[in-house]
Order: sequence, then C-alpha cells, then structure tokens
Amino acid sequence: MMEMILYAALIIALTNLALGIIIWFRVRKLYAYPGLLGFPVFGNLYYFYKNLFLGSFESIRVYLFEIVKQHGKNGICFHIAYGFRKLVIISSPQVVKQLGFHPHLKDKPVYGFQGFRRYMNGPFSRPRSDDSWKMRRKEYNCLLKKSSVENNFYYNFLKSADKMVELMLKSPSALDIHRAVLGVTQSVTMETLFGVESSLAFHPDVLQYMHSIKDIASRIIASPGIARTILSILRPYDEIYIRKIGTLRRMVLKELYRKMNNNQCFPSENTQSFNHLPMYIASRTEKSKKFNRRVVTELQEVFITSSHTVASTMSSTITCLAVLPEIQERAWKEQYEIFGDDNREPTLQDLEQMTYLERFIKESLRFCGPPLVGKQATDDIEVDGITIPKDTIVVYLLDFMRKDPNYWKDPELFNPDRFLEGGEELKYSFAPFGIGVRNCPGMTYAMTEMKIILSKVLRRTKLSLVNKDLKFEDLEFEAQILMELKNPPLLQVEERV
Repeated sequence: MMEMILYAALIIALTNLALGIIIWFRVRKLYAYPGLLGFPVFGNLYYFYKNLFLGSFESIRVYLFEIVKQHGKNGICFHIAYGFRKLVIISSPQVVKQLGFHPHLKDKPVYGFQGFRRYMNGPFSRPRSDDSWKMRRKEYNCLLKKSSVENNFYYNFLKSADKMVELMLKSPSALDIHRAVLGVTQSVTMETLFGVESSLAFHPDVLQYMHSIKDIASRIIASPGIARTILSILRPYDEIYIRKIGTLRRMVLKELYRKMNNNQCFPSENTQSFNHLPMYIASRTEKSKKFNRRVVTELQEVFITSSHTVASTMSSTITCLAVLPEIQERAWKEQYEIFGDDNREPTLQDLEQMTYLERFIKESLRFCGPPLVGKQATDDIEVDGITIPKDTIVVYLLDFMRKDPNYWKDPELFNPDRFLEGGEELKYSFAPFGIGVRNCPGMTYAMTEMKIILSKVLRRTKLSLVNKDLKFEDLEFEAQILMELKNPPLLQVEERV
C-alpha cells in the first residue's frame, strides 16, 4: 500500500514538473517568475494553478493587483490566464495612452466573453470588431448620440426622477437604495430604448433576478468555459425560473411585431424619424431563422448593461451623499443657486451649470467604475521596446490606476474638486466608460439620466444613514460588473422644505 502511495506521489510530482517545464517554455520570452530555489519552472507552475481557481471577478481583481505589485515593471506585466492564455496587465496611464486606440486592440477577449453568448449577443459582448460589429455600433451611436438623447429621452428622464423621489419618500426610515434605483433605471431603459412601458420593471421577481445578475456575471467572467456549458443547458428552460423576465421579453417582441405589421419604416440613413432599438435590430435580422432569439439576446445585453450599470453607479453616488453630509450640502447649494425656490423642471442649460454635481459623479465613478477593461491583440504590438504577441489578452487595470498615489493625490479621499485639474495622466487612468473604439456609446445617456435624477433627489430630499457611526472609509467595494458596494448601508430620507 505504501509503495502504491509513493508511486502515485512520484507520478504526480513528475507530471507537475513536466507541466511547469511546458509552461516555462511557452512564456520564457515574456517573463519568468522565480519560485522554489529560484527556479522559474516552479514559480510559473505556482501561478498557473493559482489563477485556475479564482472563482469570482473580485478574486481576479485582487489577484492581478498582487501580480502587478510583485512583478510589474514600468506599467507592464506579463502573465498567463485561463490556463495557457497569454496575458499582459497594464497599470500605467502612459502605457494606456500608447495602446488605447491602437489598431490591433479593437477586439475583446474571445474566451473571457464566451460565457455570456447564450444570453447576451450585442456590441458589448461580441468579441470581434468585424463588419457586423461595426454596423451594430453605428446603430447604437446613432440612437445614443447627444442630440437623440436630448430630443427623445429627456421627458422620460424627468419622469424617472420624480419616480425616484417618490420611492425614496415612501421608505423614509430604512431605504435599500440599490433596489429602488434599479427599478427606475430598468423602467427608463424599457421606455427610452425599447419603446415599451411596463410596471413589471418594478416587480419584486424582476428586481431580485436583476439584483443577482452582478454576482452571476462575476462567476461567468471567472469561469467562462464552465458557464457557457451550464447556460447552454439552462437557456431553453429559463422562463420556468425567471417567468417575469420571460414576460418582459414577450412584451417587447409583441410590440416589435406590431410595428412591423403596421409597416412602420425600418431605420435608415435617409429616415429622420426616431426609432427604438428593437427596430434597428429587426432591420438586420428580419430574414433570420433565429429572429426572436437574436432580438432577445441583444436586447437582454442592453437591458443589463444600461439599467444595471447606471443603477449601480447612481446608488453608490446617492450613498456617498448620505455618508458625506458636507458634500451633500455643497451639491444642494449648487442646485439652490440654479433654481432657488422654484420647483420647475431642469433644462439642458441648467444641467450645464451643474459643474460641482458633475465632478461629484466623476469622483463617485473613480470608486465604483469598471475594475478593468480587457482587449485582445490581433497582431504583434510594440510598446516601449516590448513586444506584445498576437492573441495576447491585454488588461487595463483601471481600479488600480484610479487608486495609484503616483497619479492621484490622497487617492482614498473622496474629493470631487480633484477634477478641477486636467492632465492626460488623469484622463487615461480614469476611463469610467472604457478606452478606445470599444468604449461605451451610452456615456451621454448615462450622465444625462444621472444628472437629472440626482438634481431632483438633492432638491427634494435630505439623506442620512441609519447607522450614524458609519464613515466613508468603512464602505467596501468589490469587483462585479462594476466596483459594487459590498456593504451598502440603509439610508434615512427626509423631505426638504
């Protein structure tokens, strides 16, 4: 028996030694981590196993932080991820500036996003920046451009702001701000982008499912291969356990078919009338045998990426107002200087005057923005005398750069006035809406929606914490879709007189 155990242990040891040598041969021209007795074979083998079992997006973020701090040089650090896939971690805004718009960095990591494909298949998750992606992106740019947002969505934003205040005043003593904001942003997405109005956006089952999406997405990013297999099995039966989401899908499809049957024109460059997103999707998938599935998977991507990301950001900003009363009062005073005692609706000109509110939103995004952004090199790239090989995953470690004292003074301090200063280092280490041609086309949409809602929240409510002892430094953020509040506190709301 003992001989068998020793024999098995010897086989395992030799197998791992062989694996370490294989890994070392694959990556030796890029890097070599010293390990046992200084041999890079053991160092590379150690990190190979360590990054196989991270399990969540937050674990990935923490792990990449550790790698950069230990082995990064001049903002560039080579590594491996998801097994044998080559990875380079970028942690310097100077390097981001050189790479951000590089023609060989337009694609997203194919492997990292494949776990979403059964449920999301739009411009965000589509890895290749091919002609199909370019066509979709052009449609989104048209739909979400500044003039379209201001002309077609402004009324919906005003209505959603009133709904937000109403929900807050209904729960004055213990408000779960994220769920309240999530219902509002889902409703706005349905009305503005989908052209469908429904109270289902506030249904508890829908809120519960969408609230859990951030944790589900975190697991998918960490284990995309496993997630793809599981979701492929679950996808045909998902309406059994997320029935209200299925009802929303059918409502959107029913409205889309109604418009198509009424011969309402499809969008084109010669058409001046406004069209909602489903009409754009239908115009390019009309003859597809998988029409319903293609429409639904693309709209599900938009529903998640637009409503959840805005909700996450806005709930974090409202929480910051409650945790930082002196900043809340300064933001309110700016509103009072603009409106006085007048209860009128904010105009576009009013929004332009809300400079402190805009800096406050940006500072909130510095804490709750995306933890990292991933691209994939479609050819060899030279940067600072270093070659990034073709097919390498390139990760901009944004959360690391946003907290780096080399670029931000007192980075753990919440200070909106830091954005009074300019500078390219600040620009390329901030990037809350992404970098390069794959950045978020909804920046104007999101900022306009948040400004209008926060303006009304500030003018009509005064916020504080249920737990009076909680300080800003007690708030914990973790990587999920964005940097989400791990311990969101309950809020107290009182109406301003």
